[in-house]
Amino acid sequence: MKASKWAHREFDKDSIPNPRTIKRWVKDGIVNGRIIDGSVWVFSSEKMGVATSISNHVNALIED
Repeated sequence: MKASKWAHREFDKDSIPNPRTIKRWVKDGIVNGRIIDGSVWVFSSEKMGVATSISNHVNALIED
């Protein structure tokens, strides 16, 4: 999903990080996503404040 939509979903209105911050998080592996042709995309399964590995395990349990 677009990083901006993800940020609006995960953060309160007054605490949404700027696009450069999210891009840095994706580059640094803090948030699981991709940068494609300069656009930042975040996997919709990402939850801020929850480690990606834990989120992946929870999603796998839910799908079973």
